[in-house]
Amino acid sequence: MEERHRRAWEKLALYPLTRPRGATGRHSPRRRARAPTRPAPSRAVPLSTEPARVDADPRRADEIARALRLAQEGRERELEHALRTLGFTRRLTPRALAYAAEYHAMRAAAGEHGHAPHAGCVCALDGALAPALLARARAALGPDARFWRETGYLGSSAPVGYFSYVHALSAPATSAMDELIARVRALIMPHFPLVSRARYAEWWAHNRAHGCGHQLHFDSDNEGDGGVRNPIASVVLFLSAAGGPTLVTQQTLASNALAPHGWLAYPRENRLVAFDGRLLHSVVPGRAAFATDRRRVTVMVAFWRDIRTRDPPSGAGAGAGAAGASALGPARSFPDPRAPGTPAWVADFAPLGAADGGLSDSEGGAGCGGEVRVAPVVPVRPVWLHVQPAAEEPGGGGTGGQASLALPPYDELFQGL
Repeated sequence: MEERHRRAWEKLALYPLTRPRGATGRHSPRRRARAPTRPAPSRAVPLSTEPARVDADPRRADEIARALRLAQEGRERELEHALRTLGFTRRLTPRALAYAAEYHAMRAAAGEHGHAPHAGCVCALDGALAPALLARARAALGPDARFWRETGYLGSSAPVGYFSYVHALSAPATSAMDELIARVRALIMPHFPLVSRARYAEWWAHNRAHGCGHQLHFDSDNEGDGGVRNPIASVVLFLSAAGGPTLVTQQTLASNALAPHGWLAYPRENRLVAFDGRLLHSVVPGRAAFATDRRRVTVMVAFWRDIRTRDPPSGAGAGAGAAGASALGPARSFPDPRAPGTPAWVADFAPLGAADGGLSDSEGGAGCGGEVRVAPVVPVRPVWLHVQPAAEEPGGGGTGGQASLALPPYDELFQGL
């Protein structure tokens, strides 16, 4: 693989990225793909109020949005022509971009053979949180929660980048987020035993419109600044059932080829999806066929053996605004609810305690109770198809054969974004 290609793939863990098409790292709420269910605007929307398209050229962004609609509608011949014009050489399989409803996708996959087992790569669990803890999480991070406004994630005139919070797993639970993290850790440990060695958990959250997606990326400490370092495991907890599925592939940063296998995990309220923290993953844009006004709200948790807390200078606020913006960033300490100037949203994370479905240190997760069920993940093979050269079009239009797994430049991959 050419060194320039390797460098481009390594940048998938960086924020902000400098690739020509403006693709971002894992967390930026301000550069997510705009919902493709309506024509693209002629100009970008304000950075922090609604996600702008990932392409800086409005005309090209319109063409990419059109290509996504073609992919979602199964219009293969038109799609191939559009992607060639845009310079793409590989595209995500229709099983991802034109994903079926979960039930039908599972029925189709059940009759197939040869897909990779997902044990050790990805797992999904339904009923992850007990009702009281789920209700607390939805109150604190639901689509209309004040967290989004006070941090500036939504509705702020000042751009807000990625921010996350770190919790020491050995510390006593002082917030509902501590209780949620302990519950999640207890649930995934049988599937990812190395999580037992984790000493810290880092969490962040997203609140997206149904049609928004997120580029394929690797999770990394501090967005890869200073070198890429992946967590032991990463978790997505769905607080709503809107939006497209999470796509997890077998590809790691060390891979010299595109992943032949992947898995789709569909959004469902109180569903937990955990995967090896080294794996390349994304959010597939929600299909127009399943359009909803509901928002895709998720909490992400990464488990680390070691991670450095990066707190701002003393005196900076913890919300939006000039001072607050400087306080937001990767791997901050969770605000102390007793400290002067703590933002109001922190009160929404008050701990429940074991009696109400929270966790005590000694219970290690038992306090949440409730029935937890293994949820399906839909195998995807192949993950990538070739964009056929014009000369190879059968009858004037290509059908997209299975792609060579040689690692191409990242900018040649069509993800619908």
